[in-house]
Amino acid sequence: MRKIYMLFVLLMVAITSGAQSSKTVNVTTPGTLGTLLGEDLSEITDLTVTGKMNNTDFMVFSNITNLTNLDLAGVTIVDADGNETGTIPDYSMSLNRTLKKIVMPSSLLKVGERAFFKCKVLEKVIFYEGLQSIGKSAFMSCAVLESVNFPASLEKIDDRAFYKTVIKEFVAPESLKSLGVSSFYGTALTKVSINEKTEKIGESAFGGCVDLASFEVDEKSTNFKVIDGVLLTYDATALVAYPQADPRAKYIIPQTVTTVYMSAFDCAEKLKVLRINNGVATLPVSMCYGAKNLQKIYIPASATLLKAGCLDNCKSLTEVHVRATTPPEAETGAFGVMFPNYKMNLYVPTGHLDKYKEAAEWKDAFLSYNEEDIPQVTMTTSREIGEYISLSIKTEEPLEIIGAEYDSPGAFKITDKNIVIKGAISKLECSSDSLTSLDVSKSPLLEELFCDDNALTELVLGNNSALKTIYCGGNKINNLNLENLPALIDFSCWGNQLEAIDLSHNSELASLVCRDNMIAGTLDLSANAKVREVNCYNNALTAIKLAANSELRHIELQRNNINGENMTAFMEALPTYVAYSADEWDDWFGMNLQGLYLIEKDPTLEQNAATAADIKIAKDKGWPIFAMNIEDYGVVKPTPYDEFVSSVQTINESNAGVSFTVSSSAIEVKGLAGGENVVLYDANARVVGKKQASASAVSFDATGLAKGVYVVSTSAEKRKIVVK
Repeated sequence: MRKIYMLFVLLMVAITSGAQSSKTVNVTTPGTLGTLLGEDLSEITDLTVTGKMNNTDFMVFSNITNLTNLDLAGVTIVDADGNETGTIPDYSMSLNRTLKKIVMPSSLLKVGERAFFKCKVLEKVIFYEGLQSIGKSAFMSCAVLESVNFPASLEKIDDRAFYKTVIKEFVAPESLKSLGVSSFYGTALTKVSINEKTEKIGESAFGGCVDLASFEVDEKSTNFKVIDGVLLTYDATALVAYPQADPRAKYIIPQTVTTVYMSAFDCAEKLKVLRINNGVATLPVSMCYGAKNLQKIYIPASATLLKAGCLDNCKSLTEVHVRATTPPEAETGAFGVMFPNYKMNLYVPTGHLDKYKEAAEWKDAFLSYNEEDIPQVTMTTSREIGEYISLSIKTEEPLEIIGAEYDSPGAFKITDKNIVIKGAISKLECSSDSLTSLDVSKSPLLEELFCDDNALTELVLGNNSALKTIYCGGNKINNLNLENLPALIDFSCWGNQLEAIDLSHNSELASLVCRDNMIAGTLDLSANAKVREVNCYNNALTAIKLAANSELRHIELQRNNINGENMTAFMEALPTYVAYSADEWDDWFGMNLQGLYLIEKDPTLEQNAATAADIKIAKDKGWPIFAMNIEDYGVVKPTPYDEFVSSVQTINESNAGVSFTVSSSAIEVKGLAGGENVVLYDANARVVGKKQASASAVSFDATGLAKGVYVVSTSAEKRKIVVK
């Protein structure tokens, strides 16, 4: 009986507790919520309140220690005198440890300062239309707050209102006029949309949002715009925010910008290179805080002040380039407040290094102190003064051009045959300008160079560590030093006078065009595993050496002198064939097929030779093989090697030399029928001689033949011979 009684008591307690976990209260007299709820507030988890509430009532919530869900939709908020305020009082629910969801009063106009500060488990907030303002730090550090609806009536979100929450998307409501300082700092935003009425965005509003990938601005806005994915003021004089999840490695601030907002590049984790344009005077607080992959920063001559923490916690920053001849003022901690950087090297204008070594904050912040000149390119043209050259330049800063005056897009009038371009250039096109010399060795940021069809006898390359593309074909260059070009990917030097080419320092090389030169001996690609396309026809090559793990997919090597063991070695080194996809390769209506272009069909200038065994090696790896005259490119389709060679290559080598007389001077065939046609082929099945039998014999002159395998074809059979 006692056990039954105890079970009954426990059951009643459980029922009572369950009944008290949810409660609805109507407050008719402001300030009486505590009395209406009773003494045992700890059991309430879900609470709905209606009626009128004042500040005293809001203080009661801190005593409801298990409150999870709060519905205030039916509440009218009043002051101590009973006057309606429409405002949730400042600090009223800050530091709440249990609240997960709140439905705001339908009559709410404003959320007070720090009203929900550090409500650690708050996940969802529901507002009604009519809300006008969210106060400073209102939901600051609500670490799991993800769901918030922003009514169309909302006009202002104040400083730090949603700092360090986990809101993922913000679409500015149509009435929003103002976003405060750090209002969404450190949130989980991935996308931000700004409306046409937004007039103000505070500094650092979107700083530290590591997942923020894009900004959108209503096209009707006259206050803000997006340029190249970055949020700027409408006049493009201020950079408001950079999307921290943007994948690009380099960003150049537009030349119109004079102001950079605080934390503009805060936690831009993919950014490796940042160039600040000339015109910006102040590098703001936390400008690049936490940009952990930032390696290089370029500070302009206009810089006068580096604020505290502007380069704080940039763990990979190794190069700081400053154009200012007078050291800008650097506040304490400019190069690191909490996380100093001990990897930085400083580069300043030549002749001004001592000033930096003595300046406060500058003198002890760097591993090394270095001088550097302004980047420049020099060129000489054979055209006369007053004539024009064509230049297309992609620049990272305003340029100074000496020796040529801008006339119209791409056109420059020559004022001196020796032309100097000063400034950071990433791309230069100067083809067909009658240039006789070109020096880009002092342009370390150059990535692409196009100087085809000039009269260059000299192309000076040097410390061009960023240079990825060089097109210098159709010149008179007899020597090129590619040693200091580690980033080189695409290299074309066709139609020059090169006798050798060293590619051993260019491991990133993917495409090589060196046709129509005088390169002799071995084309050594053993250090170029990534090379996929090679065009080396019409040289004097005797061998091609591939990397052990070569990725080669296409090669044109006609009109060289590769044969015998060297040809066999090349075929054996070929990788298993992998074709480019249709998206990667344009076959130009069948005129530009992928594969191995081995020989010309016309034997006049061809000295390459491959045996049937050599061909089999390549075919077993899946390689398409073609015969193609160089002059026929773009005119006729390449001929598959099998169709060109026909059955000549299938002769059994054991029959070589049978019934023939072969000497160094002649090949004689006897026992033929009178008038019978006899054809002499080389190993590539090209006709090298054709005669009609006189009586019963034919004789071919062998004095001009290269050593190797040949085939004699009569009406009855084909026989292989060897000329030694």
